[in-house]
This record gives sequence, structure tokens and C-alpha cells, in this order.
Amino acid sequence: MKWYDFLVLRSLLFNKANELAEKKSRGYGSEDDIFANFKLPETIGVMSAEMGAWLRLSDKVVRLGRQLVKGEEYVGFEDLVDTVLDTLNYAMVIVALRYEKDAKFREYLSKKLGVDLGIRE
Repeated sequence: MKWYDFLVLRSLLFNKANELAEKKSRGYGSEDDIFANFKLPETIGVMSAEMGAWLRLSDKVVRLGRQLVKGEEYVGFEDLVDTVLDTLNYAMVIVALRYEKDAKFREYLSKKLGVDLGIRE
């Protein structure tokens, strides 16, 4: 694959990941807080919201491994591409949760991205 072809494929996959995240956030979060479901374990003192998202991410990595090793296109109702898209989204959720709650991380990420998103606690 050539670099340009990879960039096009990657862009299309990220667009699909955005669509999937939007659909799923409607089913799990609330209108006021799309990450309400991730924050529940923190609210009850089990683990941080970021660790909860990491746990879900690790489930996706295990599923992806099974799909690759066993050559299974589907595990349950989820195909390999959906598993990859979910993996991308969970990784981004971890960053967003940290950004939302940690002023130092907001400053760091704003510098890294070259923009202040204006998201506050």
C-alpha cells in the first residue's frame, strides 16, 4: 500500500469511528454528559473513569486478538472493523476524560494540539 492510499483509508476509518461514537454515546451517556456511563464506576468508588474506559479498551484488544488469531471475522455480533473502530474510540475517550478533569493535562494537550478547546471541569 502506498502512503496516500493509507491516508485515505485511515481518514475513512476515522470518519466511521466518529459516526459509531456518536451513535453509541446516545445509548450510554446523557445529554448533559456523554461520558456518564464511564463515570459511574468512579462515582461508586470502584475505579477512575479513565480506568473504566481502559478496561473496556482492553476487552476490545482481546476481541481483536481473537479475531486475528482464530481468523474469525465476527466475534458475537461485532466484526473486525467495528472492533478496531471501538478500540480507537475508547482510546480517545480516555484522553477526553483526562482532559475534562485535569487542568495540567488540558494545558499539555492544548499545547500539543495547538488549540484550546475550551472544555472545563
